[in-house]
Amino acid sequence: MKVLAPQSIAPSRAKPFAKSLVLLKKEDSVLPLNRNARILVAGKNAHNRGHQCGGFSIAWQGTSGNEFVEGSTSVWEGIREAATGATLSTEASGADADPEQHDIAIVVIGERPYAEGMGDIHSGDHDFHGKLSFSWPDLASDGTDRNKNRVSPLFPPGYGLTYAN
Repeated sequence: MKVLAPQSIAPSRAKPFAKSLVLLKKEDSVLPLNRNARILVAGKNAHNRGHQCGGFSIAWQGTSGNEFVEGSTSVWEGIREAATGATLSTEASGADADPEQHDIAIVVIGERPYAEGMGDIHSGDHDFHGKLSFSWPDLASDGTDRNKNRVSPLFPPGYGLTYAN
């Protein structure tokens, strides 16, 4: 069986995958996304399957681009499949964002080769159930401020929202 054959990919989109997603923040009733919304998808990793795979996957140091990762879905491809009104930014910076043409923007960031991504749009079909197994720092530091006082994490272990809360 091919590793990237459809029958191999299907289980990753099944219940275990959906149950592991962690929603960290929710504001202004943005989620779940409306499938009919005019969505702008931007960012240099929005349509880069290689960056989504990360290291130790396709190659030891990962790969860039889509040509080496057949049978998978980039973030852009997943959103385009679920929301026909979505458009891919032609500018990696998203400079072509226009509130007159787009209701919402999704910006896909990451680094090469360890960027992780998800191409399933959250339109309310599945709720979030995941919880953080570690604390998410409030600062890019060792958990202390510049005076070496301990600071509370932005999100503590066990944190995770659902659409309802």
